[in-house]
Amino acid sequence: MNLLPAANIDFSQIDWVLLDMDGTLLDLYFDEQVWNQRLPKRYAAAKNLPLERAREAIQALMAPIRGTLQWYCFDHWEKMTGFDLIEIENEVYEHVKPRPGAVQFLENLRDIPATIVLATNADRRSLNRKISHTGLEPYLDHIVSSHDFGHAKESGEFWSRLQTKLDFNPQKALFIDDNESVLTAAQAFGIAHLFSISFPNSQGERNSSEQFYCLESFSEFPL
Repeated sequence: MNLLPAANIDFSQIDWVLLDMDGTLLDLYFDEQVWNQRLPKRYAAAKNLPLERAREAIQALMAPIRGTLQWYCFDHWEKMTGFDLIEIENEVYEHVKPRPGAVQFLENLRDIPATIVLATNADRRSLNRKISHTGLEPYLDHIVSSHDFGHAKESGEFWSRLQTKLDFNPQKALFIDDNESVLTAAQAFGIAHLFSISFPNSQGERNSSEQFYCLESFSEFPL
């Protein structure tokens, strides 16, 4: 288990800070609006279904591939649904925002001699737009999508390929992600310092974990 509080981290021993994007640096409320609200409404109208039936139909399509690279692939879902996902994103793009304290956390990380890496499962089309929109790129030394490697972060192969690319020491790495399956894969790879997020969606329910410490705020870190 990785349940030590963030206050225990000695950043003089951290050479790499790896950060997820959606639900970690950015508010997951945007993605919830795209995938659980707007897309089902489009699907319901196109298929002449009640909204709840449309949600169930989309969930049935998602369930078998959850946690795989295909699950995060815009091309796949556009083929499955016939909808332009960028167009749907644009309908609610005002909700693409950093989570509370995320920018200040990135500012504070500038004071330590660590390499800062964004490691996300996001499709490159969505990723590039979000980074540009939020202005986070100057804080990041590397921006990596699992689509670059052909394996989702839930897979050990992603972590092997990330290490090959960046040559980082897992024992001197800190990783934050709101997805427990991803954190479990990172733990199996040997990343020493792992943290989850209590409220990835600012308007959603609390995220809890019995295996990883959940951050209430980035200010918990001693930076």
